[in-house]
Order: sequence, then structure tokens, then C-alpha cells
Amino acid sequence: MRLDEEKEQQQEEIRNFVLDKRKEGKIVFMTFEGLVSVELDEFIKQPVDGLLYDLNRLEEVSLTFIDDPKWINDFAVALVIRELKSKITRLETKVNNFEKELREQVDGWPQEEIDGWIEKLALGETK
Repeated sequence: MRLDEEKEQQQEEIRNFVLDKRKEGKIVFMTFEGLVSVELDEFIKQPVDGLLYDLNRLEEVSLTFIDDPKWINDFAVALVIRELKSKITRLETKVNNFEKELREQVDGWPQEEIDGWIEKLALGETK
């Protein structure tokens, strides 16, 4: 097998691996040790600097590739991820505070009923 064919085959295997992991709810990223696959839900729980570091998208890293126009989008992605993570954190805080307040106000109601209402509110199923 020629070197080009081997490289193409390896790229195809990596592509299939990444796409298969996506179907499993996982992401794949490159580290110094090689490819790593983790649950997306778990990955996004880490602080934003950890997310950007693992994805090699910290703003200062993007700036080191200034000769490649792709750095502009990489830099923008970092800013978007930071803002989205910030908004998620604020919303989670609001939801947790609301849930705590609701539970205090309906003290004595059956737990299942309270949980049902909270789930409906979280899913936007009530008016």
C-alpha cells in the first residue's frame, strides 16, 4: 500500500471513529497522548477555561496561528463558548433558586407532584 493510500485510510478511520462517537453522545478531541473520547454531557460540566484548553481553543492559542486565517474563527468560537457557558451558569442559578423557593412555598405537598411541576416548568410546558 502506498503512503498516500495509508494516510487516506487512516483519515477515514479517524473520521468514522469521530462520527460513531457523536452518535453515542460523545466528543472526540486530540491531546498529546492522542485521540480522547468523552461523554459530551460530562465534558461541558467543566469550567470554560478547561473546555477551551481541551479543545485547543483558548484565545491565546488561536493568536499563535495568526498566519492561518482560520485563527479568526477559532478566536470567535472561544468567545462564543465563553458567553454560552456564562449564560448557562446564570440560568442554572436562576432555576436552582426558583426550585428552592417553590419547594419552600409548597412545603407539605407530595414530592412527586412538586417534581412533576418543576419538570413541566423546566420544559416550558406550563403557562
